[in-house]
Amino acid sequence: MVLSAFVIGNINAETPDWNNDNKKEMTDNCVLGILDPAKSAFQARADKEGKTDAVFPEDKIKPSVVDLCECIVQKASISWGYQYFIWQPELAQQLVSEAMKGGECKPTGVLGKSMGY
Repeated sequence: MVLSAFVIGNINAETPDWNNDNKKEMTDNCVLGILDPAKSAFQARADKEGKTDAVFPEDKIKPSVVDLCECIVQKASISWGYQYFIWQPELAQQLVSEAMKGGECKPTGVLGKSMGY
């Protein structure tokens, strides 16, 4: 009981507020977390279909992914403390899942259109 109170007290005391630097870092990581697997899947499919000259359309898709990630990070920043959020990966998954189901941060632009939004 004493240990859990100590841990909770320290978590609350050490939780820094979100700032522009950590928002940018989280957004950049989100973008990479979406684009890297998409590129790999695109390349695997192109290779399987023998389309060796196929090029992943990153320039067209990335702005939509950035918008999605900025929205998710903004929503996280008003919902949880930064330190709490980064140690709870299920929270990010929850926000992404909500977005992909057409929630507040649903994909827009090229990405949104490709997903039927």
